[in-house]
Parts: sequence; C-alpha cells; structure tokens
Amino acid sequence: MNSSHPSSSSETRECFSTTFSEDGKTSLPEGYIVAECYRVTRLIGTGGMSEVYEILNLPMSKKFALKVLKPQVSEVSLKRFQKEVKAVAHLNHPSIVKVHSFGWLENKQPYMILDLLEGETLHSVLKREGSLTIDRALELCEQIALGLDYAHGLGMIHRDLKPGNIMLERARNLHESPAAKIIDFGLVKFSGTENFDTNPLTEIGTVFGTPLYMSPEQCLGEKVDIRSDIYSLGCILFECLCGVTPFSAESPLHVMMKHSQQLPETLARASMGRQFPKGLQAIVSKALAKNPDQRYQNLSAMISDLRQERCLLKGQWEDILAQNKTLEIRVHSPSDRSIVSLLMFGFIALVPITAFAILNITTEKIDFSQPNKGEKTVNASEISIHNFAERQSCFSKIIGDRKKISFPFEQSIAKVSWRPRYSQGNFEEIDNSRTSLIESNAELKLEIGWQFCRLYPSYLRMFRPEEITELTIIDEPLKRRKLLPNSESIFDDALIYANHFTRLRTLSANETPISDFGLLNLQLELKNEMRHMHLGSTLVSGKFLAKQKTLAKLKTLDLTLNDNGNVVLPYLRDITSLTLQAANISDENAEQIAELKLLKELDLRSNAAISDSSYTAIKELKNLEVLRLSATATTVAQATSLTSLTSLRVLDTNLERANKTEISRLKEVLPPFCRIKQTQSSILPLIQKSLLLEKLSK
Repeated sequence: MNSSHPSSSSETRECFSTTFSEDGKTSLPEGYIVAECYRVTRLIGTGGMSEVYEILNLPMSKKFALKVLKPQVSEVSLKRFQKEVKAVAHLNHPSIVKVHSFGWLENKQPYMILDLLEGETLHSVLKREGSLTIDRALELCEQIALGLDYAHGLGMIHRDLKPGNIMLERARNLHESPAAKIIDFGLVKFSGTENFDTNPLTEIGTVFGTPLYMSPEQCLGEKVDIRSDIYSLGCILFECLCGVTPFSAESPLHVMMKHSQQLPETLARASMGRQFPKGLQAIVSKALAKNPDQRYQNLSAMISDLRQERCLLKGQWEDILAQNKTLEIRVHSPSDRSIVSLLMFGFIALVPITAFAILNITTEKIDFSQPNKGEKTVNASEISIHNFAERQSCFSKIIGDRKKISFPFEQSIAKVSWRPRYSQGNFEEIDNSRTSLIESNAELKLEIGWQFCRLYPSYLRMFRPEEITELTIIDEPLKRRKLLPNSESIFDDALIYANHFTRLRTLSANETPISDFGLLNLQLELKNEMRHMHLGSTLVSGKFLAKQKTLAKLKTLDLTLNDNGNVVLPYLRDITSLTLQAANISDENAEQIAELKLLKELDLRSNAAISDSSYTAIKELKNLEVLRLSATATTVAQATSLTSLTSLRVLDTNLERANKTEISRLKEVLPPFCRIKQTQSSILPLIQKSLLLEKLSK
C-alpha cells in the first residue's frame, strides 16, 4: 500500500492486484479480497464515477456493499468522492445508508464499505407504478426528511436529492413498509467553518445537480443552503403524489428556466384530476416556493406538517388533532395565506398555525406565490440550528473555556439554569435580563410554559444540540383554555423544535396534554442520553413508550394516571424510581416489578387491583427505600412481611384501616429509621385529565 494515501488502518493491506477492462472500468473479479476480510461476490451497480459491488465479510458471513471510484477519473470526481467519504463517515441515522469503513485499494482507488440494501430506488418504483398513495408518499418523504434534517444538523447540504438517490429497503415482513434511505452524498456541501468546496466547480455561478429536482437558486448558480434541499424534497413529494415532476421540458436548460420563472401546477391538475387534502397542497406549495425565505426554513417544521397530514388522513390522534380548531384556519393555497390576529392579553395573540412558529404578528395578507420584490427579510423564529455559524443566531458564544450566553425572552416565559457538565449539584438560574458568562461545557436546564410553546417554539432551535440536558414543560390549563381554547396540541407541536437536543437526559411534562404525537416529534427513539421521564397525567400511552428503545436505559419513570402503564414493565431494565399511580397495575404485574432489582423508589398508589398478595413479590426488592401503597387493597397487617427491606425509609400505606396493634407491630419489624405514613393520592390531575378528554371527545 502506498503510504502517501490515507487508509483505514491495517484493513487495506495485502490487496490483490486490480485488473482493468479496455474501456477503463474497474473489473473486480469474483473472489477479489478487500481490506483482508471482504471478498467480492458480484457487480451490482455502475454509473457516474463509481461502481458498487456486493462483498462478503468472511468472519461475519454477512454481505455488505463496496463502492469504488472508477480509475482514470478526473481530479474533480476524485475530490467529490473524497468529500462523500468524509461526509457519510460521520452520519449515523436510520434514513441514511451507514458506512462501516473506507480506504484505498492498491492501485490508489478510494473505496467505501457500506450496508448492503436489498430493494430498489424510489426512481424505479415511480417509473413502474407512476405515483404512490398519499399515505405512502407522506411516509417516505417524512423518512427522507428525518435523515436530511439530521445531515443538516451536522452542517451538510446534500444538493443532489432525487428519487435515484433514495433506496427503498425491502421490508422484513408483511406488516412493514419499505424504509427509505439516502444513499448518495456525492455533491454534499459543508456549511459553516467546514467548507471543503475548494474546486471552482462548486463556486457561485456554477450549476450542478439534477435539473428536474434543482431549486431556483441552484439553477441560477447562486449560493445554496438547506432550503435548497427542502425544495428538492418538495419536488420528490410532488412526483410521488402526481407521477410527474413539477417541471419538464425538452432540454435541461428549459427545465431550469421553469424552476426559476414558473409556478408549478396544482397537485390536482398535475395528477389529471386526483383529489388531495387542501393541507397537503399547502405543504407542497410552501416547499416549492421560488423565494427561499418563503419556504420552510428548516425540515423540522415540514416534518411536523407531514406527520399531522398523515394523522388526519388515517384518522389517528383524534383526541387531540381532529378537534383542534386551529386546523380550520390552516392555509389552503400558496396564493391565499394570511396570518390572523386574535386578542390576547387585551392586545396581542397569535392564532395557532400548526407546526409553523411565527413571531412577527401581522394582519397583512402575504402572497407566497411570488418572491419578495424588496429587501430580504428572515423571520427570527425560522432561524435554524443548522446555520448557526453562518448567521450567528445561537444564544451562546464560546470564548476560550467560557461561554457568553443571553436570551431575548422574559423569565416568566422561560427559565434557563446551568451547572458544570457531569456535576450532580443544583442548577443555578441565569438572569435573562443580562448577558452571563458560564463554563463553556456547562449543561443547561430549560423550563418553558404554554406561552413559550405557543409563541416562541422555534427559539428552541437556537440552543446548541449538546447544551440542554433537562427540559421541563409546565402548563396552566385554566388560564390557557380561557385565553386560547382548543390549544392542547401546542405542546406536541413545540417539541418538533427540540428534537435536535442530542444530550437530553431529563424530560418533565407532568400534568400537560402532551401525547404520543409530541414524543414522535421529539424523536424519542433517538434520545440515547435520556434517563429520566416524568409523564404523569399526560396523554402519552404506555403502549407507545413500550416501543421506544430508550425505555431500557431509564432510571426514573412517572406514568401516573396512565390507562396502560403496566405494559412498560417488561421493557424496563435499569429503573431506580418508578411511579405508576392509577396506571392499571395489578397483583399479576407485581412479579414483573420484582424483576426490577435496582428499584429504590416505587409508587403504586391508587391501583385498586394491588392487594396483599403483591407483598410476596415486593419484598424481593432488597434495594427499596421508598414504597407507596396508599389507596390500594393492601393492609397494614400483611405489610409486616416486608422485613427483608432493610433499606426502607418511607412506607406510605393504608393506616386508616389498621388498628394500633397492627401499626405497632409494623414499626417493630421495619428499620428504626423508616417513616410510616398515609397520603391521599392527588385526584386533581385525574379531574383535569377527565375534563380534557371530555372536552376533546365532543
């Protein structure tokens, strides 16, 4: 191996010689060995500047894909391949093909080893089927958007998003649909400080990409950002729904001219009369706006709208979304968009437009069909986390080992506290009225209420991904409903702007109407740092939580007043504090709880199906320090069997049904420091939830 070329350690040693065909294409024979343990089995794809082979990992007996740059390519192609390697090597997302290793062959050809995806490209599917069902199109575009949003968060702009670069992986069973994966980052551009576009071909004034899916600014050779990718995704969604691209012509040049100058046809007209929901037309129109400032400013907002449209289409989440009056004022066409003012606090309010965070309050009608003729304006609420470095729109600025931080909102709207990273001490509140200087690696705790969720949710994007470790959401239902009736979904919608928090450890949302839909927006399944979740008296279901991988890593879980809180028990592994008040827990579940050997605090109040027989299982929890059993069918007389709980310091039980002798006997068998008491489980959250569900069911 030539040492002048980078390699992935010893994996690239001892390669066999590569042979070439007369036309210059690579010809890796069957049995060719790559990186010592990978054997080439067959060629599975060729095109452009590279070829893809199926390879077998001999020790693992598992197949992978080998992407090799063709020999005798130009310097530009070599740089683009190197750039793609550098990009995808840092990506780890379910909607992006995963790279396992990379290096150089003996003849100086660079290669990547990726997951082998069994399936076909979205281009092939559309070519065969014409168009997709609305639900399938929304599902695929949401998956693509999630992967693309993740790449944007790492400062990458794809610039060549098209159906040919989307692989639909074959479903594993009949109950699943093919999953979409982005497979090509050959034209990726790095935003911010990591700009590797040193070649003139990628400078402003040069056109690159695929004309059918290029944004107007791409077609004009202007500078592009993440909003260009959003336009390309809009083109893909349009084609999935209609079977044709938004623009077509005899030559690429004419297609590019149409992208720059013409408005696309409506979905109904482009599809020859197919009927579409008006909300879906609004999504497509906004994604395909000519002026980047009038498009979605980040993919989080678009994902939220796609999910809502799917839910409405399938009739799901009816308890929250179907009765949400804000949907009635949702904009229906790009030429008829207005933001309506509603009286709030006597003067100001915003009528909710679901998943759109708008700070500039106005009654002026805005025409989204034409670019702004005057000065360029960017709404502060639409500033994305993805271009902090470029727009300097982050709340904090790193200065050496310190961080200068300031916020534009009152502490009555949001409270921010800090403490040193990995510290177990208390958080110190930051004064929002002035700029503060804290440690550069500090972790932040953010407390927000319904007013913040309603008015300023996109400000969550202005926190750095690693900063927020604790997020607390607080509701004032009586005040909120009085000023903003039918506003329960604002909490779910706000969480779409918090899904970039990569180190979130604690989520507290007790006694709020947050639902499964909100946790979907938060991308809970990707929160590997999550350890504490307080979701008591919410609309989150135990069945939804049971499907989340993060459940096994939780230390604290509160599912008070959850009709199916019992279903999470088999999936808990490291839990130390478990609250399941009025959560449908019975004696049968006690044996599952007994398997949670690390438990220190257990709250089973208000579970009428818990009786004395549960003590047999509970006494196996040797580490238990706090046990709450008030308002259950247990008795003090049988509680004397808990002699093995030598660490117990609080026992909350039904003292009102015990006589003095039973209480005296219980005190004798329990540790001397154990405090025995009885508390009434609060029924206020139950009343609040009942009123909410009753209101939403009307």
